Amino acid sequence: MRNRSLDKDVVIVLISTLLTVASWVGFEVYRAYAEINLPEAVEKHLTPLNPQIDYTTIEKLEKLNP
Repeated sequence: MRNRSLDKDVVIVLISTLLTVASWVGFEVYRAYAEINLPEAVEKHLTPLNPQIDYTTIEKLEKLNP
């Protein structure tokens, strides 16, 4: 009787360990694919733009192209 209870407890621990390890590996794989690594040259070109419209520059451009 005691041996059967021990076997059941071992199976429960093994299944719990398997689920934990599988979840851990799954989350690490997802994190590796979701992480964005941009080269330094690309990051240099991704500077934010100024949202203010420069009307003087637009007027100069309009004068160049009638």
